[in-house]
Amino acid sequence: MPDAVWCGAVFGAPRGTRYLRRYKAYPDRPLSVLTNVTTAPKLDFTGDRATITADASFAFTVQDNATHPATNHPAFTLACTLGVGVNVSMIAQTFHLHFAYNGCPLTLAHSDMGVVHPTLLAATINSLISLLLIPWTNDALKDGWSVPPFGQLSLANSVVQLRNEAALVASDMRWDAAAAVTAGNTSAVAV
Repeated sequence: MPDAVWCGAVFGAPRGTRYLRRYKAYPDRPLSVLTNVTTAPKLDFTGDRATITADASFAFTVQDNATHPATNHPAFTLACTLGVGVNVSMIAQTFHLHFAYNGCPLTLAHSDMGVVHPTLLAATINSLISLLLIPWTNDALKDGWSVPPFGQLSLANSVVQLRNEAALVASDMRWDAAAAVTAGNTSAVAV
């Protein structure tokens, strides 16, 4: 997309205005983005699902290559409350997490470039999160975490449920008496 069209679409330049203040000052310079989580994540339980929310910001800067080292000049900052749903399950003695993207409604927090409409960037940021970040995270966690046996004691038929602001973990315990005898722990076999 040509710079002038992109600037006009994102920054809301009036018709006939080709460049904005910052773009005039630093033409053909790269636009950088610094992404930040600005508050501690908050965990909420609703029904059988947990939701993680945190405030996030996307600070866009224009890079000035004329100085050495190159400096970044603030352009504008977008803010949102990022929401991610978390499903927790236990299958075959393995904990599994699966994330779902709940959205990140963008608002303009600050601008040194005049009027900025976050709508075009919202589609890009939401696509990056929902089409790349969330699937990558789910793929990285797809094998889950196996619950290791504790000596001759192992868990069976385990269940994880999210209810009323809490996580319930229930399981049957299985003790292998033959393994205890083989290991030389005969006092544990007394019946």
